Amino acid sequence: MIENPGFETGDLTSWRIAIGTARIVPTPVYEGQWSLELGTGPSSVEQIVPVRPDSRYRLEGWLRSGSGAEEVRLGVKGYSGSEKASASTLIAFSRVSVEFETGSDDSHVTIFVLHPPGNTPAYADSLSLEYLGDAAKKDDYAGVTNSIVVLPPRVPKTDQGIAQQPGDAMRWLMDAKFGMFIHWGLYAGPGRGEWYMHSAAIPPDQYRKLASPESGDEYFAADRYDPGHWAEVAKATGMKWMCLTARHHDGFCLFDSPHPNAFTSMQTLKRDLVAEYVAACHKAHLKVGLYYSPLSWRYPGYYDVTGTDCKKNPFGYTTDPAHKENARLMKEENYANVRRLMSAYGRIDHIFWDGGWLGEQGSDADAAYFHESGAFLDPKNAWPISPEYIERDRKGRPLGIMGLVRKHQPHVLVNPRYGWMGDYGDQEAGPPPTGPIRSSEIVQKCISIIPTWGYFRSATGEESVTSRDRIIEYLVNCVVRDMVFLLNFGPDRHGQMPSIVEQHLRSVGQWLDVVGESIYGTHGGPWQPVDGKIGFCYNGATIYTHLLQDYDGDRLVLPPVGPLRPVRAYDVFTRKPLAFTISRDRRVTISGIDRKSHPIDTIVAIAFDRDVMTYALSDTT
Repeated sequence: MIENPGFETGDLTSWRIAIGTARIVPTPVYEGQWSLELGTGPSSVEQIVPVRPDSRYRLEGWLRSGSGAEEVRLGVKGYSGSEKASASTLIAFSRVSVEFETGSDDSHVTIFVLHPPGNTPAYADSLSLEYLGDAAKKDDYAGVTNSIVVLPPRVPKTDQGIAQQPGDAMRWLMDAKFGMFIHWGLYAGPGRGEWYMHSAAIPPDQYRKLASPESGDEYFAADRYDPGHWAEVAKATGMKWMCLTARHHDGFCLFDSPHPNAFTSMQTLKRDLVAEYVAACHKAHLKVGLYYSPLSWRYPGYYDVTGTDCKKNPFGYTTDPAHKENARLMKEENYANVRRLMSAYGRIDHIFWDGGWLGEQGSDADAAYFHESGAFLDPKNAWPISPEYIERDRKGRPLGIMGLVRKHQPHVLVNPRYGWMGDYGDQEAGPPPTGPIRSSEIVQKCISIIPTWGYFRSATGEESVTSRDRIIEYLVNCVVRDMVFLLNFGPDRHGQMPSIVEQHLRSVGQWLDVVGESIYGTHGGPWQPVDGKIGFCYNGATIYTHLLQDYDGDRLVLPPVGPLRPVRAYDVFTRKPLAFTISRDRRVTISGIDRKSHPIDTIVAIAFDRDVMTYALSDTT
């Protein structure tokens, strides 16, 4: 029903460019055919397609993000005044889908592909629109297919001489599900977000004044910094790990860097803020995460690594041959900093790299040649590291970034945003996850509880802070898709968590205190979720069914469960038992479900007589 759904004609015939830029390009996916490329955004294409009134449809497609972090959406609008979309941010093509129902007066809908503002292109291919039937004849199980999801075993891949972590090393992250992200640095003083230096085009010598009392009420004082309190709130919220920005793009280090060019909290406050944070995590028995950005706006060479082609920037940097050496110094500081972070603070469990791209162009992987992101350094690299900052392995070989990381923290999990492929993927910002269970890689969804990642002075009111129910919606939609969720807040210049943020976090923790069995240690499945309506996860012999806001009714019919025999059903929140029956075709029906007490996520547990996967692995009908 969609014209030119795979863009095989090589042009945008039947599609209209609604916003920005778009073109058809060759792609190696699907035997070298064509795919849609959307510009750096915002960019969108649309197509009006005919539909039947009062009917159900499924829109599907394959999407990919050029950077692996920016969002691309496939959606439908113009039916009964509604709009729905499904999103992907993976760097590999991944399938997404969205189901919708037309109204009695609907004869057409608008299909769209959208790339919000970003820094790399996004891609779409093989779109389809499937008629699912009369809207009045919905199945009791809300469109769930009978097929049991059996995820393929994770096979670690190798990139640049470094292998991904094996499944056993990834297990803690998959079991933990929920973590705390913290963006904190000099930008907390002005309170206008973590990109303030860039957005306000503040030169480095002016920006560094934020680290001095002369900046008045914009001074990064950290005088009420108590990471122990952050850790206590994280635990009360039900979070299992924390991740602090050790250095953001402004280049200010919250730790004691050994490099002479570094700008650090030890110089300005005589405090190693990372050391205090790590100690607090360890004391609270939380896994330790560190965010680190390899780019630094303090270095003009970041925009002009060869000294011959300075990229567009807000600081007035122009092409200069001296920039090549300046870029080398930036790279060298990174090696000194990463070595310190990996060797001076004990066990580190989680690393969030951010900003591996060069000149704010291309992807992180495109810049691996400069960073030398893999196992070893190349003695012929045009940006060599001085001998005093080189780490070597037992054979005396000079180590690249990931070689250095693995030497000191062999168990640590990292994302792909420093040029190496990563152990897990990121999905940054955007709406709650949609689509199928993520089977190709472990994906971490991260959002901020306020509109920016760093502290924003005017965004501390109730209307600006993500609500408890919205946070729960994100978490549950991650869990049923085998994803994990990292929720960010930005402390103020004193180091304090805004009180409204703490209130919302603790309220989530109160909910998790009751329903945690349906979150922690679970696996997505055994059936695919239906966006906005229903999702499943399981642990051992128990399946947890999450009935979301759009699920209609107080009755649940599961797809066939084969030889599994249900022994108990109950409401996870109230602990009340629920009546159930099982039909000849092995469908379990649960009735009398309370949808009013907790409509954001009504959780029904069904305990069986044997492990769920015992059946799934033996019967995939």
